[in-house]
Amino acid sequence: MKRVLLFSSLVIAAAAVAARQASPIPATPVITEPSFDSETISPYDVHMVAGPFVGAPGENHVCSDWQIQTPYSAVTVWTASCVTGTLKVHIHLGDGTFVGTLAGQHQLIAGVFYKVRVRFKGDQPAPDGSWSDWAERLFYTAPATSIEPLVLSDVSVIPAPRLQDESGDDVILPAGAPAPSLRLEVKGGGTLLEFDAIDGSANGVRNPPALAAHGPLHVVCDAGGAAALAIPASRVSFTDGSGADRAVYLPPISLSAGQSIAFWISESGGAFADAGPPSASPDFTTPMSESPVPWAVKQPGFLIERVATGFQLPVDIAFIPTPAAGPDDPLFYVTELYGSIKLVTRAGDVSDYATSLLNFDPTGPFPGSGEKGLTGIVVEPQSGDLFASMVYALPNVTDFHFPKVVRLHSTDGGRTSASQATILDFPNEPLGPSHQISNLSIGPDGKLYVHIGDGLLTTPAEDLNSVRGKILRVNFDGSAP
Repeated sequence: MKRVLLFSSLVIAAAAVAARQASPIPATPVITEPSFDSETISPYDVHMVAGPFVGAPGENHVCSDWQIQTPYSAVTVWTASCVTGTLKVHIHLGDGTFVGTLAGQHQLIAGVFYKVRVRFKGDQPAPDGSWSDWAERLFYTAPATSIEPLVLSDVSVIPAPRLQDESGDDVILPAGAPAPSLRLEVKGGGTLLEFDAIDGSANGVRNPPALAAHGPLHVVCDAGGAAALAIPASRVSFTDGSGADRAVYLPPISLSAGQSIAFWISESGGAFADAGPPSASPDFTTPMSESPVPWAVKQPGFLIERVATGFQLPVDIAFIPTPAAGPDDPLFYVTELYGSIKLVTRAGDVSDYATSLLNFDPTGPFPGSGEKGLTGIVVEPQSGDLFASMVYALPNVTDFHFPKVVRLHSTDGGRTSASQATILDFPNEPLGPSHQISNLSIGPDGKLYVHIGDGLLTTPAEDLNSVRGKILRVNFDGSAP
């Protein structure tokens, strides 16, 4: 009986091998992006491209599995299973799901190695088809502090790209022969978008098909035959091939006939001088302009505008529930960690609402002992009073500070604080850097909610006789409801 079973197993195995040879699995994909092993890539957006699909004659590409794993332990941190459409050969982080140790995240960890994996599924043999072997490529995520290039392969025709000055007016290139131009390109990879002078009254716009591969954005301005080309500080606004709104911010340009100038563009849209040879890699050592907001918007449909600036360690923000409509009317407040509350008007003007709210010198190593002070803020809708949370010092105590909540009242329409009163005070609850009293909010029940950190200890959070590691619900005078 054992010999019969063994012979049967050998027959079945031989038949499986013959079937596999008759319908070979699809060829292992070729990963073209990342374009080489150990390429440095932004941890926020990894372009993954592979192909083409190679199967048996007449075999169709059904779907693809994509994964990103840790390179040595092979732990999957991002996945997209059996994706179809264009995602079979071209996919981004936003098209998949972060799992395992990165579950719930929206980006990879900066400054570490990962590997991307992909396999293709064909429709032969029927009915379930078969999978290719996995292709893999190692890559490195750029450190969080590094400047990364804006990487593109296409510019959408909708909405129409625009070249504008800082006030939003269209910039018209002067006439000349040959015509002056402003070109967005992947250096050595092709043109993405080009503005050309027509007759000095309008620009022609050339938007070629998508490039074969992504690459760092490079901008070239050519004076052509114009006697003098003068462009004020400007921006090129467009939507990329992935649906993300982009803006490139260029410095003033002044060229004579026959001259040209080139820039590398950072991920946030700032321009950097390019004085290298044609094959040079992006160089972000010489900034020529900067984006009003020094970071990139990753989700389509969002636009970030700078409203106010010049804050020192801003921690929290509280909008006035029913602000007036004038440009000089108060709109919101900002707490600064080292003891000030700033007022911001609708026009973006910043002024002091209250200063010197701490009774100790909060400066110190940051992060570290300088990581404490004034934190939470909320506006009481009826009175317009502000509640602010902070820590304070006690005489002869140097290792800890203690939590309190202060109510601040204004007599000039919320522009400055005229008086303040402590409504909560805990002189027996020592707190340390960072793990201090922080967020304040007013609930739908009209009560004040106060978040108090654990003071770097876990035991007080489990002690109902301590306020540390708790959220307190109190009346506006600090009493218990």
